[in-house]
Amino acid sequence: MKIISNNDVYIQGSDLEQILQNDKTFPLDMYYAIAKGMPHVKSLTKFIKIEGEKEKDFLKRNTIIPDFGDLYTCTIEELEEMIKRLKKEEWDIICSDDTLGRDQTAEERIESYKRKKKIDYLLVQIREMVAYKRGKSMLDYPNIPNPGHRVFEIGELKATLSLQNGKIICYPKKGKTLDDIPSLAFEVAIEELKNDMRDYNDELVYDIDSQRTEDGKYLITSFKIIDEKTKNGEFQRIFKKKC
Repeated sequence: MKIISNNDVYIQGSDLEQILQNDKTFPLDMYYAIAKGMPHVKSLTKFIKIEGEKEKDFLKRNTIIPDFGDLYTCTIEELEEMIKRLKKEEWDIICSDDTLGRDQTAEERIESYKRKKKIDYLLVQIREMVAYKRGKSMLDYPNIPNPGHRVFEIGELKATLSLQNGKIICYPKKGKTLDDIPSLAFEVAIEELKNDMRDYNDELVYDIDSQRTEDGKYLITSFKIIDEKTKNGEFQRIFKKKC
């Protein structure tokens, strides 16, 4: 699935193949430009950052690839209903000979095969979102803002959860830099969003570490559980801030 986050665009190799097979408007030069970052079969599941503005605009408009943000806004129950409907549609395709009351022609078989492949692709994407929401995904997601999660704003600062679990990302509004933001704004944003994290628990002890990305675009605050207690047996929260 594609991830569109704060003007960054990521896709998987399987997405690229899907576009190539099903979108006749996809320019070959654009395919080769994107495929440079996918030299190996492992890239079918790896998320690749798209660099060119023309490529990013095309992928943003493309409707063949499911959008992470759209799927994320669905509940697990809604996603499971999608899976049921797609599996029924796939079964109808398999049984299409019986439905027609005759054998399919070669053209019809080719079309049925293409439809089934599209459904197989969508099923993989939706099942992955279910796994992600349940904290069981095996994919390596980029450390960028989750485009489907709520964005907390305070002054010139925006903050939300990272796609990677246990992390909060802060970034300035357009035209500003992290240096323009008062330190108190970061503290308020982190305090506001920490309870949104799937595994956060006030009774646990965390080593909380904040680091800027190399390009200065984000301040990423990571929460790591510490298996220690104070002498009286009560948990104590630990803050480390490197702004």
